[in-house]
Amino acid sequence: MVRASHSKRAIIIDNNDAFRNAIESVLLKRGYEVYALSETDWCPISLDESCPCSQDAICTNVLLLDVNKPRMTGLSFVKEQKRHGCKVPYIAVMSASWEEAEIADFERLGCRVFHKPIKMTELTDWLDVCEQGSIGDFILSELPVNPSDQDPE
Repeated sequence: MVRASHSKRAIIIDNNDAFRNAIESVLLKRGYEVYALSETDWCPISLDESCPCSQDAICTNVLLLDVNKPRMTGLSFVKEQKRHGCKVPYIAVMSASWEEAEIADFERLGCRVFHKPIKMTELTDWLDVCEQGSIGDFILSELPVNPSDQDPE
């Protein structure tokens, strides 16, 4: 694996264009390489049956995921990634409507839970915590072409 040109990478999965673009803007201003996606099936970390990253590499530092996806729930997606050995260190999940059991499931998986609409100060506070952690200690894997740079066919 080759170190990416950016030292920080984020993947956002949310089908609300305006919301996704707002989060992307915050991340870009903070120096992240950003993959902004509407569905989990476009996500580069969901393309393999096992984590394709080497032992010392990760595909992204930060994953922000809307849990109410039509094709796969956020909980199913996170569980699948963990089952396949995904090493993403910081995962945040977002929803406008939560059930207590759902929150508990995500918290057991180590996810930060956000209530929509997210206050940008809450997001930036969480990013501060992430960046003070081990975010710079990882080598980023090379990823396929960023789907947000292409038009889906």
